[in-house]
Amino acid sequence: MGEAPNDTQNLKELTVGTTILGTRTGRPSFFFAKTNATMGGWFNASKSYLDLDTTGKCTGLMSAHVMELKYPSTVPNQGHYTVGEFELVFQASTTVLNTSMMWFQVSGDNTAKQHWLDNGYLFEMTGFGTGSDGDIFSSGTAETMTGTIRINIDGVGVRHLMVCTNPATA
Repeated sequence: MGEAPNDTQNLKELTVGTTILGTRTGRPSFFFAKTNATMGGWFNASKSYLDLDTTGKCTGLMSAHVMELKYPSTVPNQGHYTVGEFELVFQASTTVLNTSMMWFQVSGDNTAKQHWLDNGYLFEMTGFGTGSDGDIFSSGTAETMTGTIRINIDGVGVRHLMVCTNPATA
């Protein structure tokens, strides 16, 4: 993956960036929207959209948005690291209705959509282990189902099976 300062071979219509020197807390890029009005059928503070038009394609991986975390060359001894952060913030008077941490939707031409439903995946995961017990991905031969997580699929609440282990030995 290209880094911003050395990524001269790629098209960039808008580049926003900064080099941060010294210890700081903050966000080099921040998109903000505040409203006290009722919005319409949808509203986003920011959006990434990739339109492949009629013949757009890629010989490798293509996405509408990418998040990457480049780990330091030295072992960090503090903090928690994640590629993406999703956070719901509730006020004291919040009443929660139809709220989720993520929204996935498949739309468009029904024939093409059905082809994806028959041949696609909800997630593509690479590098998560060999399926051995103890890996992030495990075949589950030594585990026993110990819980569930509730998810909503097409308006139907379903339970995803979980295996809970002691974090000290996992």
